[in-house]
Amino acid sequence: MISLAITGACASGDSDTRAPAASTKANGSATVADSAGGEVASDSSTAVAGRWLSDANALALFTAMNSAQLAAANVELQGWRSDTVRAFAASVAQTHAALQHSADSLGASLAITPITPALSQEVSATMQAQIDSIRGVRGGELDRAFLEQQVHGQGLMSSYAGQLSGVAQHPELQAFLASAAGKVGSEVAAANALQRAFVTADSLAAAAAADSAAKRAARRKY
Repeated sequence: MISLAITGACASGDSDTRAPAASTKANGSATVADSAGGEVASDSSTAVAGRWLSDANALALFTAMNSAQLAAANVELQGWRSDTVRAFAASVAQTHAALQHSADSLGASLAITPITPALSQEVSATMQAQIDSIRGVRGGELDRAFLEQQVHGQGLMSSYAGQLSGVAQHPELQAFLASAAGKVGSEVAAANALQRAFVTADSLAAAAAADSAAKRAARRKY
């Protein structure tokens, strides 16, 4: 999972003219400066520290993550088997559509035009890989793969949204991102609960199958 440590800018506003924070990586690998003056580690497993992100960057990153979760829900809705997981996917799609509408409305009201930071490419690539892993899967296997994707993908989004809320300049954006982090976190909890339900069902089915096999073996003895 990509980790992120981001530092708020000292100046207010959404200008993308902030100077990059200096950083030195212990492994000596290269970093790439983004349009907002931040830096992205070439190794996505390396922590990113001292990144400067404007509100315009935060909105763009939120939209990229939100779009990924909508795409994942749509994959599940095209090939589900479990009614329960289908209902969960429909709820995910509805929640993220509403979040995007709120993000767009907030950006318009604050006159913020989203500007994609280099970090967005890194996060989007991670989430896209998760979505690609469930494409082409159908039925019960898709249900399980989708839940696994939700635990990781939504968990990543919740973590980022929470961190972004801490560095956003506009109080309205701070509040929106914090609220979004909570809603997405609730979806992670729901996905975890469904995964546990599958584990329980699998255990019961395995026990029933073993009991049935034992009874058949006992009958053959007599």
